[in-house]
Parts: sequence; C-alpha cells; structure tokens
Amino acid sequence: MAIVLTRPLASDSNGFKPVSSGTVNSGDTVLVDSLSTTIIKTVKWIVEIIDQTNSKITSYEILATNCFDTIVSFNRYGGVGDKIKHVPEAVLNGANIDLQITNNELINIDYKITRLEVR
Repeated sequence: MAIVLTRPLASDSNGFKPVSSGTVNSGDTVLVDSLSTTIIKTVKWIVEIIDQTNSKITSYEILATNCFDTIVSFNRYGGVGDKIKHVPEAVLNGANIDLQITNNELINIDYKITRLEVR
C-alpha cells in the first residue's frame, strides 16, 4: 500500500484551514461553508460529524468542483467511523459553492469543517 501526502503549492501558504463548526438540529439543513467560485473552482473538505448523545463520530472527505459555472460536481469518499444519518451536499449558489448538511437523525448532531482550496 502506498501513502501519498500532498500539500498546497508554495503560493498558497494557508493549506487546510478550519472554516466552521456548530450544530444541526434534527430535521434541519444548515449551510456549513461557502466560497466564491470567481477564484476557487475546486475545493476539498474534511467533514467530522459528532453524535454527542450516543457517543458516535464519523469523518469523511468531499471533493467538489464548479463545472463551467452551471453545476457543482462532488464526491464523498474516505468515510470512517460510526453511522450517523445525515446528508452532505455541495451546491452552486450564484457565484458560490455551498456545503450543506441535512440531519436525518432524531437528535441534534455537531459538525466540524476543514477546507483546502485548489487554485
């Protein structure tokens, strides 16, 4: 098994950065991150979802790209941890790529979002 570590180009000194954290109430959809597509066309998020009530946690990555300012194509991958019922979705909102999380659990869930912008 090969492990490849990547890091941003020298011109992007920020690399991965925490962008938001909070709570999604049961049955709600929350905007957890948004970025302008005028400069950024592709983004990678690391998402952590926590169910404090049942001591569960899950983490995964989302890679999203703005396809010619018409749609956002995204893929969720690399998931590890417990099963927590929720739906992440990357959507095009005007000139922004938005990351939303819908909570399908009967209890509130917490989230932490970290982002890497591909320039």
